[in-house]
Amino acid sequence: MARRGESGPFVRWIRRHSPTREQLARNRFVRPFANRVLRSDLWRFTRRSVPRGAALGMVVGIFVMIPGLQIVVSALMALPFRANIPVAAAATFASNPFTTPFILIAAVFVGNDVFGLEADPTRFKRMVEEGAGVGQWLNWLASDAAPAMVGGLLIIALGSSIVTYFAVKAFWRFKVGQRWRRRWNAAGEQRPVGRGPLRRRNARAEAREDQRRRADQQEERGEACREEWRFEQIEQQRRRATAAANTPASSR
Repeated sequence: MARRGESGPFVRWIRRHSPTREQLARNRFVRPFANRVLRSDLWRFTRRSVPRGAALGMVVGIFVMIPGLQIVVSALMALPFRANIPVAAAATFASNPFTTPFILIAAVFVGNDVFGLEADPTRFKRMVEEGAGVGQWLNWLASDAAPAMVGGLLIIALGSSIVTYFAVKAFWRFKVGQRWRRRWNAAGEQRPVGRGPLRRRNARAEAREDQRRRADQQEERGEACREEWRFEQIEQQRRRATAAANTPASSR
C-alpha cells in the first residue's frame, strides 16, 4: 500500500518515468550492486532524499548525456549520497533531444568565458544542421571546443544541481506545510508560530501551557466541590440546630 505522502501527482509522474527495482536490478552494470541499489531507503520519498536525488540527476543528466547510461550512473551515484533513485533517474531527462543542442552551445559559451578559450559555438550549430561527418567532428573537438564544452558542461551541471536542490527542498517544505495547514484548519486548531526548531519549541510550550491550564481547571473544579461540600455540612448543622431549638423540652 502506498504511503499517503507518496501518492501525489509529482510522485506518480516520477514512478511512470523511472525504472522499477526489478528493471534496474536486471541491468548488467547494476547487478553487482543490486543488494545496495534495492535498499528501501533509496526508493522512499523523504524530505532529504528527494532534493538529493533531483540535484544528482541534474548533474548526471547534463554532464553524461548518454541515454540509458544516465540512469545507471545516477542509480550508482545515489548510493554514497543516499539520494532517491527514482527522482535521480527522472531528473536525468533534463537533457533530451530538444534541450541537448542548447545545453551544448551554452556549455561552449560558458567554457570560453570561464577558461579563456576561443571555441566557435556557431560552428557547432552549423555542423549539426549540415550533418557533419566523424572527421569534421574530430577536427572540431581537437581545437578549443573539447575543453570548453567539458568545462562548460561541468559548470552548468553543478550550478543547475545547486539551484534544483534548494528549489525542490523549498517546494517540499511548502507542500508539507500546506498539508499541515489543511489538517489544522480541518481540526479547528491554531498552528504553531515559527519555523523548524522554533516551531517545535513553541508547540512544546503550548502543550505545557495547555497542560497547566487543564490542571488549574481541575483544581478549580475540586475547590468548587469542596466548597459545596462545606456549605452542605454547614447547612445540615444549621438545620439540626434549628430543629433542636424548635423541639419542646417535654419531648426531649
